[in-house]
Amino acid sequence: TGVVTRVFLGDDEMAGFFLQEEDSEADADAATSEGIFVLAPNLTPADVIPGQIVDVTGDVVESGGETTLVLSDIEIIDASDNSGLVTATNVFSVDADDREALVGMLVFFDEVTGTETFYLTRDNQYIVSQDGLLEQYTQLITPGTANAADAEAFELANADKSIFVDDGSNRSDLQNPAEIRVPDGNDGILDAADTFTMG
Repeated sequence: TGVVTRVFLGDDEMAGFFLQEEDSEADADAATSEGIFVLAPNLTPADVIPGQIVDVTGDVVESGGETTLVLSDIEIIDASDNSGLVTATNVFSVDADDREALVGMLVFFDEVTGTETFYLTRDNQYIVSQDGLLEQYTQLITPGTANAADAEAFELANADKSIFVDDGSNRSDLQNPAEIRVPDGNDGILDAADTFTMG
């Protein structure tokens, strides 16, 4: 049982929804996630709405490195908006090595910089970073003075400041789609009216 936080049941989406334990029911273990993705290809967007409290049953599987519940049954416990019972976590408040504990959970971040857009037109995924554009270790050292330990520490620091963003679509077989979804502050679709700057 938990609160529905996000729903991706539309066309070309992930065919499921995210469910998170209410804050009052969360365990005290910071190393474990309170959320899970529920795979529900037989549901429609009208069947599940963010904020509802639902009870689900199904089989737990590992898919793409993420724990997933394959839905077999669902019961709406409270159809009203219970979004306030779940608090989003600032993803940058947790080191990259420990972010597995946030898998499936509602997260947020403040102002970020677009760092990598290679997968934007392929899978609608991109990387953003905190505190400006990420620099590479080799940009900052004198040639011939590289140190493996320093390089590793620099890479870990970059990982702590960056996050991979996925829009929830399921279009891995469709590269260069007609519509590219981005958080542009208006209609969510990249077009000529939008201005984006890398860095």
